[in-house]
Amino acid sequence: MSSSELIGHAEVLTGLWTAAAAGRLPHALLFHGPRGVGKFQAAVRLARGLLCDGGPGPPCGSCGACARLRAGTLADLHLLDPEDEGLETIPIWRVTPRHDHPGVTTVEEFLSLRAREGGWRVVCLRDFDRAHAAAQNALLKTLEEPGEATLLVLESSRPGQLLETIRSRCVAVRLEAVGVAETADLLEAAGVASGDAACLGRWSGGAPGRAHELLREGALEMQPLLAEVLRGTVEPLQAAARLAEVRGDFSGGTDAARARARTRAAVVLALELARDLLRLEHGVEATTLAHGSTLEGWAGVGGARVARTVDALLQARQDVEANLSPPGILDRTALALAESSTAARPVTGWAPR
Repeated sequence: MSSSELIGHAEVLTGLWTAAAAGRLPHALLFHGPRGVGKFQAAVRLARGLLCDGGPGPPCGSCGACARLRAGTLADLHLLDPEDEGLETIPIWRVTPRHDHPGVTTVEEFLSLRAREGGWRVVCLRDFDRAHAAAQNALLKTLEEPGEATLLVLESSRPGQLLETIRSRCVAVRLEAVGVAETADLLEAAGVASGDAACLGRWSGGAPGRAHELLREGALEMQPLLAEVLRGTVEPLQAAARLAEVRGDFSGGTDAARARARTRAAVVLALELARDLLRLEHGVEATTLAHGSTLEGWAGVGGARVARTVDALLQARQDVEANLSPPGILDRTALALAESSTAARPVTGWAPR
């Protein structure tokens, strides 16, 4: 399964195309929701439906505009995808021109041009919560005065990281997961073993893109190892060393970049486990949690203890973004999880998945 495959969201997109046809489409939208549910893909499909010769509506796929969209040559669509470009953050020079970065087409420059095809101009910004504060501030004027037949779609899994002035100028559109069972079925149809597909479907919360990411980043090896740390059946620093050797398709052009990507994946997965354990401590049913089958029967660790673990893992995630040493971060991640294992007593028959 390709992570770029769009599943669901047809009702939302149809409503937005209908609003565009009636002249009521807001000029700025914020697509937000859980990671991996296809928010950016939905934004791009919305754009394609606006730019299609027969639009607004579902793109026909056969007209000249659709052909140019497939070829990446349609001049009226501007995409900023930090993940695809290998950018960990979105700097100001991607939003507004800077003399020290000549030759880069910025959002501001793109929108200063007239629509080449005489219709809409659309900008889709992926993971805009990665944007520096200066870059977000630079976008404010554009959000206030976008021009006619102009649409900006900001996508974010962490809208709280956006400036309030950005959020207040966008109409928020929440996109939800498609479902655990459907995600597992899609993975299995793509050749993933049934048991693994079921695990990935649960761990992703029913978000196909996140499930694909987990598969690609070695979660089937990482999650049981992290669970062993929680169980107390492996020494934390030994587990950290094993995490550093997990195989996966980690992004980055250098060994250092791939090590950082592997570390980020491990920290995020550990944080998801710890947060589920905290929810369990507060009375949430294990069957409703992404990692509930791993944690079932583990209540009694102590909410304060688990909260300290979550805080430590949040700091570890910040350390990854600050480009600190991956081995040190993995050590701290394993030790943080071990903090919540001392009083844990898994039920008989416990299994990592």
